[in-house]
Amino acid sequence: MRELLSFVRGYFDADEAFAAVLRSDVLTVVSFNGPTRESPRTDTSIGEIILTGSTLVLPDVTKYAAFARDLEHLPNLRSFVGVPVVTRSGETVGAICLARNRTEPFLQEDVLILRSGGRRAARLIERVSAGEADPFRDFPFLVTGAALGRETFQLLVEMELRLAAHAHDSVELALVDATGPIPPAAIQAAQRAVDPRRWAIGERGARRIAFFKRAADAADIRRQVEAATDALR
Repeated sequence: MRELLSFVRGYFDADEAFAAVLRSDVLTVVSFNGPTRESPRTDTSIGEIILTGSTLVLPDVTKYAAFARDLEHLPNLRSFVGVPVVTRSGETVGAICLARNRTEPFLQEDVLILRSGGRRAARLIERVSAGEADPFRDFPFLVTGAALGRETFQLLVEMELRLAAHAHDSVELALVDATGPIPPAAIQAAQRAVDPRRWAIGERGARRIAFFKRAADAADIRRQVEAATDALR
């Protein structure tokens, strides 16, 4: 789970990432930087996201008295966004949240991507609950520690291409073929070679992976993707 939170944290330039799951009125919150904790579901703002099934965006949490309980666990937190994880039946079973230790509001496009991620997470929870033999098939973080599954990567890239066009950002997509199976350590090296903001690696098969990077400077993107390719090989 913390490998997934690490990716989300870097992708959105956040200082902290959380995943919360509600079971029997007990809220379990897993954070990237801190310990796992449990609390009643209405005890925190994360619990309120699940209770109401609504997105919460706070540009500066210090201006919201209702966030005081959360600041007991995260005293340095300033900007926050949280989206519900809603199943296809309409049940809210969890939340995905990001926080920054600086007053830098998350963008509407961040919310759109997170909400898409919440729908993917809901499908995973449904698969686990249904007892499927391979519920994690689209979430190979658990195997590689770095690369997104093919379908998840494809959906992310399609969404980012639309957003980048609107923002007039540059995007680079690259396919890398290897002579043999790509070990997790090599993928992790490629992941570390690039600024994690808007950077993703996707699995395309045992001997092929894809790189995606979005930023304002096309030349800088190209240099970073080349560095990732070199690290992989």
